[in-house]
Amino acid sequence: MTSDVRPSKDIPGSDLLGVLYTHNHPPTADWMKGLPDDIPLEHTNIPGTHDAAAWNYAGPNHDMFNCQDRPLLQQLDAGIRFLDLRFGYSADQTELVFYHATALLSSTTRVQDVLSGMQQWLQLHPTETLLLSMKVDNGPTDEALQNTMYDLIAGEIGKTMWSQLSGELGTLGQVRGKFVLIRRFDWTGLPSTETSLPGINLAPANWADNGLSFIVNYAPKHVANIEDFYRVPDDEGLQGVVQRKYDATTEHIATAVRSFSAKTDKGAFWITFASAAGFNDQGETIYPKPTALGDGSTEGVDQGLYKWLQDLSASETSAETQQASGPNKRAGVILLDFFASVEDLVPSIIRLNF
Repeated sequence: MTSDVRPSKDIPGSDLLGVLYTHNHPPTADWMKGLPDDIPLEHTNIPGTHDAAAWNYAGPNHDMFNCQDRPLLQQLDAGIRFLDLRFGYSADQTELVFYHATALLSSTTRVQDVLSGMQQWLQLHPTETLLLSMKVDNGPTDEALQNTMYDLIAGEIGKTMWSQLSGELGTLGQVRGKFVLIRRFDWTGLPSTETSLPGINLAPANWADNGLSFIVNYAPKHVANIEDFYRVPDDEGLQGVVQRKYDATTEHIATAVRSFSAKTDKGAFWITFASAAGFNDQGETIYPKPTALGDGSTEGVDQGLYKWLQDLSASETSAETQQASGPNKRAGVILLDFFASVEDLVPSIIRLNF
């Protein structure tokens, strides 16, 4: 059934959220129901979106700042379960709103509006969980911001929405119907009544800028293995940028699969960004969209990754898969730009779970 005839509900923040459809959801809207409650989140394969809220920015340099082409709730309907969200203060310092770097993505939609809308989505899809990576992208991480985020995440209202597990992701059964915090902002102070914070801490000081492969120890015996090679040197044009990013992406995922099959890192959380842009010394830029999707003559990272994932899913003997030929070839989280333009890309990640 086409989306324009599905029953829907109007909600605040619709410029970033889109439409909350209440019936006739696609199969990808509830794909986690097929996974057991006792599976650790680290063992799952999760499609995600880089700069998830940057989908309809129309301001200066919009080709640089837009990384998606559909709103947040439609991303969730399509199977996305990890959202990279960037926020900061509004111009009058009264509200927390969404940014990509310095680009204000909406002057009216607040962080709490988006959280409320996604909570309503989870109420319609209680078998699912959403991993929300929260990063300050404009302005300071001061005490006022930390207090506001504390109320949204660990206060009385926040406790109904967010998993309160601290220093661990938990099992899927523990977090169904809830948000899981992937914290990429500093939280230096705690209320006197609290001793721990929800979620896992991938704070700025521990995140390698433009890192090809790095490790963050976020708790005893818990590490995150991350690839975030987002600023690719452009010395060979689009084809060279795409090839470098494709190589970084697939090598990181292949390492995740190999290490899981070899049983060397069962507790590791793998995050791979398939998103990037190209830059050269003359200040010229290859924007995120052609990097992801190509230009008609050169394929983008998304098309190449889709073919690679198809091979990964089918292969039982390749170096990438080795002994991981059964269900759950653990690839981890894979964050995408403009995912919907490669129709089967997100389902190809989901299928690795089964």
